[in-house]
Amino acid sequence: MKLFLLAYLLAAQTRMSGQYKGCSYSAVQVDPRLQQVDLVTSGREGSGWSDRYLPLEEVPKDCQVALNGTFFSLKYHEPAAPLIYGHGGKRWTPRFKRLYAGKEKSVASLSRAYLAVYEDGRVRIDHSGGRSADQLAEKGLTCLLGGGGQLLPSLRLAEEGFDELSGLRPDQAVPRTGVGIDGKGQLWLATAGLEGGGLTIPDFAGLFSKLGCRQAMFLDCGSSTAMRVGSWQRGAGRALPTWLVVRWLP
Repeated sequence: MKLFLLAYLLAAQTRMSGQYKGCSYSAVQVDPRLQQVDLVTSGREGSGWSDRYLPLEEVPKDCQVALNGTFFSLKYHEPAAPLIYGHGGKRWTPRFKRLYAGKEKSVASLSRAYLAVYEDGRVRIDHSGGRSADQLAEKGLTCLLGGGGQLLPSLRLAEEGFDELSGLRPDQAVPRTGVGIDGKGQLWLATAGLEGGGLTIPDFAGLFSKLGCRQAMFLDCGSSTAMRVGSWQRGAGRALPTWLVVRWLP
């Protein structure tokens, strides 16, 4: 029985690390058909978001993998894009506004990239088209995480409203996190620059291409960058409102 369990775990997950463009990276491949991909947040059902964010050490230990979530407004305590967590039980679309091209726009009105995970193990990266989390919710959807910009098959940062005020810093080599989907429908979670250095956004997109991903989405950067895989952990310099987690299915 123990040997069978070990074989099951090894088949469901692969972790890689190395150098890309002179920067260290770590990536873990998970099979959404064998593992549960979900969100852990600082919010409570019906109460909105808490300003007491969650450090990586407090992410439940049954989460075999934990990766920092998406951009968040520290002023308004709201995510930068729609999200759903708890098997669709909690939905959230940001209300705050920002200046884009000289005009004030609701962040929710922008077409932001998002990762969608379904009960049957399907995963996809798509765009909100300005729709709310309620409008994006559909039967079988268990997890939806809005991102910080599409990386693959092409960069769409300008279309998603990531301007010079967004904190994206596309041309700077800084620590970054993101998610990708390869041709077999496997999900990749990756960090770069946690052990010094960093990558620009175009180079980070290139890293996901190297991993074999056809779709990829940027999540966040800088001091928010963090990952835990089993007992291995890097980053977590700050508490965060949203964590993308992977659990073993019962």
